[in-house]
Amino acid sequence: MVSSAVLLVLLVGCGGQSDSAGPRFARDGDPALARALSFHYDRIGKYGQMDQVLTISSSATVPMTITARLTALDSDGKVLPGVTVAGVYGTEVGDQVLMPGDNLDVLTLTGTGAAKVRGVEVSKLRAARAQGVGVARVPVSARVVNAAGFDIATRFAGNGIQVENTNTVGLDVQVVAIIWSRPGKGESQQALQVLRIGGPTRVPGSESVAVRPSATVAEAIERYGPTNAESIRAYVTP
Repeated sequence: MVSSAVLLVLLVGCGGQSDSAGPRFARDGDPALARALSFHYDRIGKYGQMDQVLTISSSATVPMTITARLTALDSDGKVLPGVTVAGVYGTEVGDQVLMPGDNLDVLTLTGTGAAKVRGVEVSKLRAARAQGVGVARVPVSARVVNAAGFDIATRFAGNGIQVENTNTVGLDVQVVAIIWSRPGKGESQQALQVLRIGGPTRVPGSESVAVRPSATVAEAIERYGPTNAESIRAYVTP
């Protein structure tokens, strides 16, 4: 049975981070799964970590997907109507499975006023159990490797990407490459380009699977490698 709920969560902060002060539930729907979720937005990550990260923590015992509206807010908590907010992993449109524990997505901010974003409003949130998906306690990972299986620079992704699933259950996994902007001092990095690497790939439990980007995607990753930071990430899909 699918459970659904609707709520509004405000994540507003003048600094680099913001947390929900607590969800306000709508009257309709079953709030059981949505009540298990909390959100945290990091505009600027710690050293070595990604910027523009939305962490979704779930105290539920089952995997779920959500749909939601993401709205950009300024430092005063006012809506920035010219800014569009979306998740690289598509969490807000049900493309990522949220497991018990912490999950993350990277937010893209586009439009007039994107540099003024200091908070995110999560509204019209509906949660549903991810049918047929087992619980994964450890996030799946992706790394760029050479023919011998050793880690190499991201810009050489054309040589192959190893997707690892250390959980006991098999999972459908999507891999993406994020090419980051080059921000000025005090500014946050933005996802300049997001490149999907193939389609969802089945990765059996306790195994690794090799995936290769298309020639076009591999060329883009290599071209930006010398000048821009790049990330290869994997996430579980329904």
